[in-house]
Amino acid sequence: MKKLVLITLLFPSLLKAASTVAHPFELRFSIPKDKIAVKADLVQNCRHESFVIGDTAEYVDNYVDYELDVAYQNVSQDVQEVVVSLTEAKHLYIDGIFKPNKECMSQVSITLNDTKYAIGWANRLHEPIFFKVATAFYNYSEESVLDISYLKEILYKNHMSFYYKPVPRYRVNIWLYANGKEVYKVAPTSAAFDPETKMPYLLQD
Repeated sequence: MKKLVLITLLFPSLLKAASTVAHPFELRFSIPKDKIAVKADLVQNCRHESFVIGDTAEYVDNYVDYELDVAYQNVSQDVQEVVVSLTEAKHLYIDGIFKPNKECMSQVSITLNDTKYAIGWANRLHEPIFFKVATAFYNYSEESVLDISYLKEILYKNHMSFYYKPVPRYRVNIWLYANGKEVYKVAPTSAAFDPETKMPYLLQD
């Protein structure tokens, strides 16, 4: 016990806690009806550096995953409004006798999945074409707070859609659009070219 007290007096940072919090939020945007399915997740992680001999840092991670609420409401015959929400604050923290390198983070990712077309490459006919919009993953700090400003910039009150441009005999290039314009901050993707339809292969159940 005396050794423990002495260590904590000499190195108080060993007992300093690290934490992250995700406050409740609601994010609204619209999509073409029955063409896109939305999935949203919150990931929280706290990690600390283990006591190891040598110069290499070794971290121990503690991950927690939450599936966020996704609600759909018909706006018109062709458009649906999507509401992604976190209804209560989520906290994660670590404390105890660790090395000073303790840090936590929260990340939200929103995945827009194509309900009609598949990736197709390497016979991936059961995997939908998708785009993922996410907050920064490596935003670790001792006191981390979820920041969804990047998600709002791309999605909030925008109409999201996919734009397909076939390259005959080779592939189909796909872009994520907001209000009819390319979202430059989200990289385009591609799918295998179906010579019969001149579009991506249909998604199989």
